[in-house]
Amino acid sequence: MAVPDHPKESMLYLLKALMTIQWASPIVPLRFLSLLGAYAQGEYPYQFVGVDNNNSLYGCANQFVTEIDSLAGTILNDLLSKIKAYGDQNQIKKQARLSLELFFAILNWGDIHDMGNLAVNLWNFSYKNLERKLAERTFESVQFKSRTNPAFEMLLSRMPLP
Repeated sequence: MAVPDHPKESMLYLLKALMTIQWASPIVPLRFLSLLGAYAQGEYPYQFVGVDNNNSLYGCANQFVTEIDSLAGTILNDLLSKIKAYGDQNQIKKQARLSLELFFAILNWGDIHDMGNLAVNLWNFSYKNLERKLAERTFESVQFKSRTNPAFEMLLSRMPLP
């Protein structure tokens, strides 16, 4: 979402407004996590001529990073509740799929050092309940990332083979 904050509103006001909507699919809040991960980057991959992006307005200022962490924590807790609710409703395929999607979000945007246990737990549940081919491709992507990042190597060592 390439929309800078309005100078007269609070940080991330548009995203906060979107978070108040009860979305029919948990995929939308999951995409918000990815968006927050992108916002946490020191420099955005896009620029618009004549428009100050949030990274130029806030950069990695502590208040901005704290706000991102707070919103991400709220979304994460909501998604974990949804995963649990799917289990309570015996919707195992939906539960496994959302677990895998959240696993990917953590791999792409999360801090593996801080969120490694959660990532492994999500993987352990999802890989048992997904198509074998998808589980294999996922495992291979973590193997690939482990070649350049020791945190992924540690994560990989805790992931059972599909």
